[in-house]
Amino acid sequence: MRSIIEQYAKDLTTGRLTYSFDHLSRVYFYAKKLSDNYDDQVLHAACFLYKIILGKNSKHDSAERAAQILSETGFPVSKIQKVVEAIMNSDMEDKPESLEGKLLHDAIIIDSLGAIGFSRFSIGSFFWDRANKIDEIYKNYKEFVDKAIKSFALKEAEQFSKSRIEFSLKILEHFYDELEEE
Repeated sequence: MRSIIEQYAKDLTTGRLTYSFDHLSRVYFYAKKLSDNYDDQVLHAACFLYKIILGKNSKHDSAERAAQILSETGFPVSKIQKVVEAIMNSDMEDKPESLEGKLLHDAIIIDSLGAIGFSRFSIGSFFWDRANKIDEIYKNYKEFVDKAIKSFALKEAEQFSKSRIEFSLKILEHFYDELEEE
């Protein structure tokens, strides 16, 4: 069942740079590092299916499509709603209640910090925010990092991402200094 879920994720994210299969794999990897006491079936499915549909209603559309995929793969019916709830509470502003939801939420933030996170964010800024100036990327990433630092659902995630936060702040410091040189 895991390989089928992952194949769906690969197929539905092919050609993406920011919300790629690699991103989904890292989110799952980070989520597992934050706790030992979670339902791995729910966490795995939520991490690999949380961003399979992009667009204005991506969270809702991804949750809906995830429920369809899980129903088709023989995933335990009693756990499908838990996956949907985790996906529906995966944005930085959300306050997930389940442990799996918190793990997904925080792992997404972790993968948006540090060197890979900055790269993803820079590429995404052109698509998400229609940024067409380099200083807009700085402004958007600064706002993101400032919010991210305060948005973790779990203390373990905040501790785990300490070096990524420091690196992101260092990137912003250098970015600002270089912008000022112009």
